[in-house]
Amino acid sequence: MQPRALTLLALLALAPLAGCFGGDDVPAQRTFSASNGRSSDGWAYDGAGVAAAGATLSGTLDNAANTGLVEASFQHAGSTWVVTFDTFAEAPDRAFMDGGIAFALDEHGDTGVADASIPRIHAIAAGWGTARVMRDGALATPEPWNAHLMISADTVRGTDGKIAKADGTTPYDPATPADARRVEGDAQALMFLKHPQGETFARAPVMTSEPLTCAGPECVQTSAVPVDTGASSIAINVTIGPQSTLPAGLGQGTVRVLDANGTELATQAFQATPQGPGLVTFDIDPAAAVGPLTVEVAGGGAYTATVESVVTYDDVPFIVLTWDEVTIA
Repeated sequence: MQPRALTLLALLALAPLAGCFGGDDVPAQRTFSASNGRSSDGWAYDGAGVAAAGATLSGTLDNAANTGLVEASFQHAGSTWVVTFDTFAEAPDRAFMDGGIAFALDEHGDTGVADASIPRIHAIAAGWGTARVMRDGALATPEPWNAHLMISADTVRGTDGKIAKADGTTPYDPATPADARRVEGDAQALMFLKHPQGETFARAPVMTSEPLTCAGPECVQTSAVPVDTGASSIAINVTIGPQSTLPAGLGQGTVRVLDANGTELATQAFQATPQGPGLVTFDIDPAAAVGPLTVEVAGGGAYTATVESVVTYDDVPFIVLTWDEVTIA
């Protein structure tokens, strides 16, 4: 017998007492935990990109009070994510959400309840609302993310990573929700997180360009490079050249890149010559950069320094987590 089947047997043994499949005995509160979860960008019906994420899940939901605390942590897109889901609310015209938390609910698929984004499930416990999402120790966005948790009595994502049609191989199609692979009586937890600006949100590269002018024996000029959470690359170029008002640009100095804490991330010496321009380039590791960054040009002489930067972002606006090892009471 598979470990997941053993988990489900324990779950079913609670059913007559806890009323997890409906009826007057449905409890007011559920406590749950899960481990070894997987992550994906969106639903990933074909299983592409579904990967082990070391995801953990724990929490308590109170159906009567529509309160609770759900915590999750996982690895995804090269980052460490921590989620605190503790604000629950019913969306307009969505009475099935029952105030934000509902127990013993059939939803999705061909139920006519919620959307058909995944096959029909029986949610032992479900919650809707918003969550605070941390990425690599900082808020992924100042605003909370939309969140939905389902502790399901049924499995819809297989061990192959796919959410499939009944044939078990063809990716599920929300347009034909009755044609779906489901394993009833095999518990699974699903949670999605959607960026506050939508599940397709993506930031364009952010570019800056600032001219600096140095003249004198001790010149220190700085330029700011804005960097937010989620940066995937940071390229900084400093072009050193002569001043147009002087017959020749002469001087020498150092270009440094500092993070918001004043930590030096990179440094390089330069020599300004009449032949100019010279070029100083940096590729900064975003994982080590606490933004905003400061580019400092310091030295002596008479020269110009144009600081240019390009920061790209790897936004992950729609994350789905799946757990097969679930305990609920």
